[in-house]
Amino acid sequence: VAPIESVYFQTAFYDGDPDPTAGSPIEPSNLNRSGTRFNLNDREGFFSIHELAYKLNQGKTDQGLPGFYKAGGWHHSGQFQHNRLDNTGILLADTLNSSGVPHSINGNYGVYLVADQMIYREAGTDDQGIGLFWRGGGSPPDRNVFEFYSEGGCHCKGLIPDRDRDVFGVAAAYAQISRHLRDF
Repeated sequence: VAPIESVYFQTAFYDGDPDPTAGSPIEPSNLNRSGTRFNLNDREGFFSIHELAYKLNQGKTDQGLPGFYKAGGWHHSGQFQHNRLDNTGILLADTLNSSGVPHSINGNYGVYLVADQMIYREAGTDDQGIGLFWRGGGSPPDRNVFEFYSEGGCHCKGLIPDRDRDVFGVAAAYAQISRHLRDF
């Protein structure tokens, strides 16, 4: 949905486990003709993702430097295993007392932000110049491998004469492993 030219919202819903035969000798194509399913009522649940975006100075008459900003989130309604605790609340790493069966958690979710902004445009061009970008997101540490992710960088388009579409960039990324996994 795009209520105005510079803003849009999109959402999608998926089966939480589109291939229930993974790891078994059953072929997915034997489930039905398409080899797919869309079952929202089982243990695997459903997966949904939602995003709101703002496009800055991207209209035909806009004069400012273009940018792109997004905020989003996802949700999975299925069952997930705790990264650290068993089904009795004891540490999984306690091999003498733990049941060895991870605690079951209902649902999973995460959020993310994205920013991509041109900071310099070469005169007489629409998209040649220098831009900065950043992306980040987070999810619960008790059921995910990563609880936080961030990356950022700089990109230059049209840096070399007669190579107007080439892009050169430098970036760095950071992924924080779940504190529950680190403590395990």
